[in-house]
Amino acid sequence: MQKKKRKNNSARILIRSVNWLGDAIMTLPALSLIRQTLPEAHIFLLVPQKLSDLWRGQPYADTLLSFDPEWGILSTARLIRMARAKSALVLPNSPRSALELWLSRIPLRVGFRAKWRRAFLTHAVAAAAGHAPMRKRSEAEVKHLVQNPAEIENVSYSPAAHHVYHYIHLACNFLESLGVTPQLPADLTPRLKISPEKQKELIDIFGIRESSTASPLIGVNAGAEYGPAKRWPLDYFARTMAALSEENNVRWLLFGGPSDRAQANELRALCRSLYPGIVIYQLTGRTALSELAPLANLCEIFLTNDTGPMHVAAAAGTTVLTPFLSTSPELTCPGSPMDDKLHPNQHILLKASETPCSPCFLKQCPIDFPCARDIPPELVISAIRNRLGRTESDR
Repeated sequence: MQKKKRKNNSARILIRSVNWLGDAIMTLPALSLIRQTLPEAHIFLLVPQKLSDLWRGQPYADTLLSFDPEWGILSTARLIRMARAKSALVLPNSPRSALELWLSRIPLRVGFRAKWRRAFLTHAVAAAAGHAPMRKRSEAEVKHLVQNPAEIENVSYSPAAHHVYHYIHLACNFLESLGVTPQLPADLTPRLKISPEKQKELIDIFGIRESSTASPLIGVNAGAEYGPAKRWPLDYFARTMAALSEENNVRWLLFGGPSDRAQANELRALCRSLYPGIVIYQLTGRTALSELAPLANLCEIFLTNDTGPMHVAAAAGTTVLTPFLSTSPELTCPGSPMDDKLHPNQHILLKASETPCSPCFLKQCPIDFPCARDIPPELVISAIRNRLGRTESDR
């Protein structure tokens, strides 16, 4: 990376992480850019406690500072002050995240320009030209579009609208505020470092037989913390899993957090009612966040909703298959931004293209979930079958 000055390389830098798992993965190229541009800087990464395990063993920061979102503003500011940082980059858009940095007395504070926070930042950055916010449709708008599909306007986003570029734009402005000229890397794929030793340990703990052409391993994440409108129907997952187990001897790693256990048990029961011989490794609620990437890396494919584990699996190097329902792959697809010329994306992204109200970006569908019916199990089964055939021919 080209730098105008080297005096900033020894600086103490604090970066305030985002609050959601998927967003955290999409910030990785931006964090990598800062790390590579200022290799001698000491970087402190301030993260919510629920995400702290994600960052352990990763090369993006020298010191992790973990905070509880339930803390008061002054308590978080005192933690930040312990870093004795000279400059700070705040990745979230919230007024509170900027106020905490202002209270911590860091001299240079860079973040996106947004309501109620400009006074707390020394450098308030405007959104990039290609940035496109996720506008939620109203319930009335959804119902109107379903009844009048001819009125739908074709919404298209450029690759520059992807959230990876959103954070890269902010990182570039931060570096320029330090007097440094960053050079944008050609590859913007988020990547997580995988420990082979940790992976071997997890294989032994869960008794997982490694994948082979005769018995491929596929990961499944059927939950989505954001809300039901992101969740492909559970019986669709079951029909897909049962069919592929019967015809391809597929085995499944079932992922999810503690709150997903009841859903995972229901999914496993549905699968066994359709195909009693199905092999499912039940990992739901049994793994730490730091273990998700090495386990996902074992899989040939990762079948998932548009949610945090989708991004983790892609950053672990696994091909992801995602039915996009209420959201848009152009904005939050896994891996690199969708630009076939610059950043070819190897993932399988299925859109509800025949549903006039999708993407609505709502947490819950106000009607009868037509976008889910637009992506039936047969479509997903065919896509996985084709990808497994390609993988087998490449061996």
